[in-house]
Amino acid sequence: MINENVLLVSKTSSDSFKSVSEAIANADNGTKIIIEPGIYYENVPLKIDKEISLVGRGHPSEVIVCNILKPVASVYAKEAKIQNITFYRGTEKKQSDFGVVVLAGESIFENCHFISETAYGIKVAGIEANPLFKNCQLYFCNGVGAHLTSNAKSRFENCSIYHNRGSNVVADNGAHPSFENSRIWGSKQTGVYASGESIVSIRSSKIFQNENTNLVVTDEARGDIYSSKIFEGKTRGIVVENNGHVWIEHSDIYEHLHSNIAVLSDSTFRATRCRIHHSIYEGIFITQRGEAFLKESSVYSNKGHNISVSEKGHISMSDSQIYDSKQNGLLLEKNGEGTLERCDIHHNHYANIKIREKGSITASECSVYNSEQNGLWIKEESSAFFYRCRLFKNGYSNIHSRLNSHVTLSHSESYESRENGIWATRSANVHLKKCHIYKNEAANVQVEKRSVVTIEDCHIYDGEQEGVLVNESAKVLVSHSKIYAHEWDGVVIREGSYLSMEHSAIYDGAQHGLFVEREGTCEVIHCEIYNHQGSNTGVATKGFLSLKKSFLHNANKFGVFAVDEGEATVSQCEIHHHQEGDFRATEESQIYRNEKKQE
Repeated sequence: MINENVLLVSKTSSDSFKSVSEAIANADNGTKIIIEPGIYYENVPLKIDKEISLVGRGHPSEVIVCNILKPVASVYAKEAKIQNITFYRGTEKKQSDFGVVVLAGESIFENCHFISETAYGIKVAGIEANPLFKNCQLYFCNGVGAHLTSNAKSRFENCSIYHNRGSNVVADNGAHPSFENSRIWGSKQTGVYASGESIVSIRSSKIFQNENTNLVVTDEARGDIYSSKIFEGKTRGIVVENNGHVWIEHSDIYEHLHSNIAVLSDSTFRATRCRIHHSIYEGIFITQRGEAFLKESSVYSNKGHNISVSEKGHISMSDSQIYDSKQNGLLLEKNGEGTLERCDIHHNHYANIKIREKGSITASECSVYNSEQNGLWIKEESSAFFYRCRLFKNGYSNIHSRLNSHVTLSHSESYESRENGIWATRSANVHLKKCHIYKNEAANVQVEKRSVVTIEDCHIYDGEQEGVLVNESAKVLVSHSKIYAHEWDGVVIREGSYLSMEHSAIYDGAQHGLFVEREGTCEVIHCEIYNHQGSNTGVATKGFLSLKKSFLHNANKFGVFAVDEGEATVSQCEIHHHQEGDFRATEESQIYRNEKKQE
């Protein structure tokens, strides 16, 4: 004893207690117990149920309190203060035990170490428990490092929890731990495992290099993460499952050997101003009705798809970027859904957006560009709606729609692809409304193989090949649109296809304006076709062209020509100022003008 308010525990001093438990038994509220350097083997757990201070004199590695058979300490005090001590749970194997148990109060552990070679490390349990661990280390536990349970609260500030054989942290049954400026790493299992309606708060911390998932949130638990880093896990970075919920802000999730983030089984993940990058598999994997919401975030440089959504999962993104995947930027499949606003999807190795097997997307004010393959690749009864979007400079077609897929492009642009602006094939359905399609290296719009495309109030222009190419029994309906300034023919219909055009214009082309061949059919009403270097219209090889109430003028060749058994009917049209003649039909072809054959 030093005085009535200060007690000494020492291996060497004669005027001192020889065990910590003896000093605690003789202490009153307000007593300070100083522990000299040494290893103190205790036969019973330290029962800390008084408002006392336990202070190790020196570094915690020099002051070791050890128990071989039982927990080192049980803490019930309203507010005890414990500093500079290592709590060591010894070698008797009983893994259900803990090194230190806190069951009540707001005790403070500062600059302490917790080691439990044959048991769990810390247990905090009960609604009355709310300890603070400050500048502490918890490591080399044979089981879980810290188990927080039964509605307990706990706070960890500037702590390190690492190299435990079980999960570094487990929170369950309504526990509410918080971690600030802490490091959780190197577990043989999970970094942090939250379940059973617990709420885990992580701020300005790092979770990394755990053998299993760095962070699991499951069974209606919640994780709140701010300004933290989750990285270099041996499997996934974050798994949210079974109605789990994660809110994360200003954080980095990266370099995992599986997905950076997995959102599964009716769970939600919300990220604001985060970066998700450089995983071996997906950046974000969403399935089984999982939902993810990203705002002002970037998902990039993942070796798998940057984002994969399937089995009624949903991704909602705003003001975000998806780029530089080694596969697809965004994959939606098996009824996976996506909603994007003001996002950039670009520079992905495969398609920027790939949708298949009844996937669907709604995108507004987005830019989709510079993929090595397609901007949008969609098939198998999938659907896409784009409003005020730009798709441009993709390596293949900006939009490739096939196999009964449905695409609506409204108030949008598709330009400067290395192939088509729009390619619809194999029974695809595409609706273009108030769009600009231009400067693509192949046909601006190519429609084939029983596909159906409607073009309403659009501008299609400046293409290096055709403006609209319709092939192989396809169908195109054009209204109130302008098709102009193409290097090849403005509109071509062939091979049993059908195109109708009304209240539209085709003009200023380097070759023909409109050309029907190989049993194609075209009906034109209330249109203007003019200023072509070739003919304004032509029909060949058993094609059929109907012109009604339209105005054709000023071509370098003919207004209407028919060759190789082509047939045209012209009714109530105004046709003039064609340099080689308004009409020209070869012997085996026919042009009917106002129901009479044109000689």
